[in-house]
Amino acid sequence: MNKKKFSLFIKPKPIRGILVYLSIFFFFITLFFFFIEMGLMENPLKNFGQPPQSFNIIDRCSLIAGQLIHPIETESDCASMCMAECEVRSLKFYSSNFTSNLGNCNDCICLCK
Repeated sequence: MNKKKFSLFIKPKPIRGILVYLSIFFFFITLFFFFIEMGLMENPLKNFGQPPQSFNIIDRCSLIAGQLIHPIETESDCASMCMAECEVRSLKFYSSNFTSNLGNCNDCICLCK
C-alpha cells in the first residue's frame, strides 16, 4: 500500500554535500602548500611573531658654504631609504623613525620584518 513517488530529480544526501565541500577545501589547502613549496608564493606566516629588525641609516651630511647639506632631510626621505634597505635585505618594510638634528647629521632608524 505504501507507494513511493517517482521523481526525476534525486535529492542529494547531506553527507554527500559535506564530502564535496570537504574535498574542495582540502584540494585548495593542498594547492596552497604546493605553491609555497615550489616557491611560487611566499609563506604568509614566515615572520609571524618575530620582532622587527632595526637598522640605522647614516645621514652622510657635509658642510658646504657654511651650511650642512643632508641627503636625508625629511621623514619621507628616511622612509624611502628604509624601504630600499629592507628590500636589499629581503625583508618587508615595517616602519621608520626620523630625528632631525639642526647642528648635526640627522638620524634615520628603520624597522623591517
